[in-house]
Amino acid sequence: MPATRPFIKRIIGLFSVLLIISSCKDIDDLDKYQRPDWLVGKLYTQLSSLENLSTFQLCVELTGYDTILDKTGSYTIFAPNDEAFDSFLSKHPEYGGDVENISLPELRNIVRIHIIQDAWTLDQIQILDVEGWIDPRDPKNSKPRAYKRETTLQDPDKKYWIYNDQGKISIVDSTVANDYRMVYSRSRKYVPIFFPAYFDINGLSGSDYDFFYERPYDNSSIHYANGKVMGPEIFAQNGFIYEIDQLVEPLLNTEQIVFAEENDGNFSYIRELLGLFPKFKSDLNETGRQPEAKQGLDFDTLYILDYPELPFNIHEELTGPDLNADKYTLQYHNGFLAPTDDAFETFINDILIENSGLPHWSSWESVPVEIKKIILRNHMSANPIYQVDLTEGFYTGEGDVIVVDESSIVYKYYGSNSTFLVLDDLIVPRAFTSVSAPVYLRPGFSSFLYAIEQTKILPALKKEENDFSFFIISDNTLDEDSSLIFSWKNRDLNTYEFTAYDRGAEKFQKMGTKLLSKRLLNQVGISTPDGSAGKEFIENLAGNYIVFENSSGKVMGGSPSRAGYNGGDEIVVTADELEEPTDNGTTYEVNGWLLPPKMSMFDALNAESRSKFLELLLKAGLYNDRTYQFDFLFEGENYTIFVPTEQALTDYGADTLSVEDLEALLRYHFIRGEKIFTDGKMSSGEYTTMRIDESSTPLFTRYSLMSVQTGPDIIDILDREGILIGTINETEGFTNTMITSDTDLSEISNYDLITTGVLHDIDFVIHK
Repeated sequence: MPATRPFIKRIIGLFSVLLIISSCKDIDDLDKYQRPDWLVGKLYTQLSSLENLSTFQLCVELTGYDTILDKTGSYTIFAPNDEAFDSFLSKHPEYGGDVENISLPELRNIVRIHIIQDAWTLDQIQILDVEGWIDPRDPKNSKPRAYKRETTLQDPDKKYWIYNDQGKISIVDSTVANDYRMVYSRSRKYVPIFFPAYFDINGLSGSDYDFFYERPYDNSSIHYANGKVMGPEIFAQNGFIYEIDQLVEPLLNTEQIVFAEENDGNFSYIRELLGLFPKFKSDLNETGRQPEAKQGLDFDTLYILDYPELPFNIHEELTGPDLNADKYTLQYHNGFLAPTDDAFETFINDILIENSGLPHWSSWESVPVEIKKIILRNHMSANPIYQVDLTEGFYTGEGDVIVVDESSIVYKYYGSNSTFLVLDDLIVPRAFTSVSAPVYLRPGFSSFLYAIEQTKILPALKKEENDFSFFIISDNTLDEDSSLIFSWKNRDLNTYEFTAYDRGAEKFQKMGTKLLSKRLLNQVGISTPDGSAGKEFIENLAGNYIVFENSSGKVMGGSPSRAGYNGGDEIVVTADELEEPTDNGTTYEVNGWLLPPKMSMFDALNAESRSKFLELLLKAGLYNDRTYQFDFLFEGENYTIFVPTEQALTDYGADTLSVEDLEALLRYHFIRGEKIFTDGKMSSGEYTTMRIDESSTPLFTRYSLMSVQTGPDIIDILDREGILIGTINETEGFTNTMITSDTDLSEISNYDLITTGVLHDIDFVIHK
């Protein structure tokens, strides 16, 4: 025992020494705590190991993003290779060939534009839509339309100089401003990432990419804006790295391009137009989040800037139908066409003002804001404009479908919120080339101009390949008879209203949009008079007819025109053709409104001169005198009715016919499905009547045909052998009586009536 105890003490002492020595050694030096060879580092660590990305690595270090990328968040880096930086620096001699000569804010923006939020594999980039990962089985979410991604670059809040004219605010140059607004930046910038499926689902091709980036698109790769991805994805613990072969300079939005310092003198008119339509709304939540506000220091109120009257907000990085749902930005992009100042000057002098040789506006300054808005909207689109769209056509913010001569494009750029094309020619809106042109280009028709804008019927007036006749009334005439009175409600909000003095009720009446629209549409014929007949009957867009008397130039609707609104004495309205170049018809100035007819089938047949015909209809069981209905006619159908005089019916012996034969005879005087006037516009031929033919069977009803020969101011009725039964000559008060049906029983207005029939008094009986 005694010999054993010293040995144990020596062993314990030796172990203690070894423990003390090992405790002094760094734990990281122990083999079991070493990082395995297969475990990669975070983004910056990985980036620093890639030789061909050394310049971008230096930029990351200089901007302090090395720390960010290796500590927080997950990102995807599209890193320009060294050759890309060499190319960039050669194009920017101001940097002396060294990225360290780039100012820190500029360099920081270059780094940020190449870093997108979250970790994305190459496959994930190509299988996303706004509702999430695509599902081939879901027809609403089966295609990868989401091609943009959010970067880490965000513009600072911006000061806008404004001129506040009693609440009417416009954005102006600081030299003429009387106030300003601070607008906070709501979003980071997004960059487009192009991949083969995106081109396929949007009907695009590689040439559309080359059009903007002036480099061929490699269908075997994806492109980060102008940079092509080289090689596979490089994995890091908190994201991915992709090498690209070109540097992507920080993308500009539409506003930044237009108002760039280097574009002074190029877009003066565009700048002026854009400044006319802002809407500022204070945001107290964002205002209160400012450090100055929290510290009790002086601070600015922050505003949201919106352009509600334009197709998109030129300054917003967010795009799509709902700016509060930023997911739409992944898919949606806009388009902007920017005519140069020279192009504007040419358009103004050649078309817009009286220098054109026509009685147009006296100067650019005298042109109403509504017209300037049309010009601007016609150069904006809610969709990107690619090369293919230039020839196939695309919709502008005005609803015009236009094509663009590619030779007129002097500059093109794929911006962060729009494709941007600079033109040396202005796109003339169709409002200025169609039958609406005199209303928009000539002073003196402002009531009609604002009425068209209020009712939104301009798209109907602008339709191409039509031959409209448009009958417009001057402000002077409307002022004299008070039939349409225009007044502003709020100039700042660009709201206005219309009233009319109701002569029947002897009071002023508010003119609602629906009623005003119908009044205007009754002034628009779908064809123009060609002089082929003494009187021509031109259908209008309201479903009624305009009667044009070629010999005198007199014009009326289905009812005689009257002075004022809803009453007054009958007036003769004459049409004076305006010498205005239009491409879809002719515009006339008239001195009164064209009133629709107001006569039901019963009203027409109950006239004293037609009482015998109505009596026979009753006898034949074709008319119900308790309901005033003609049950053998089809509701909503058009008819031409020939009504023999009492003497003609008596001479024919209609009273002596059996009920069955009388019914057949009377039905033969109704042509179904067509309105045949005496102007010869309907072709000659056989028309279906309401007479049930002898060839009918219990399973199939066949109607007898009538042979009608039409001509200028005449209709001939022939029998089945082609022998003339009788002739109908155009005669005032006896032919072309229009019959109407009410399309809106909820309102009481003559303008709710449409013409569904035309009646001719004849002095013979039509028989088969």
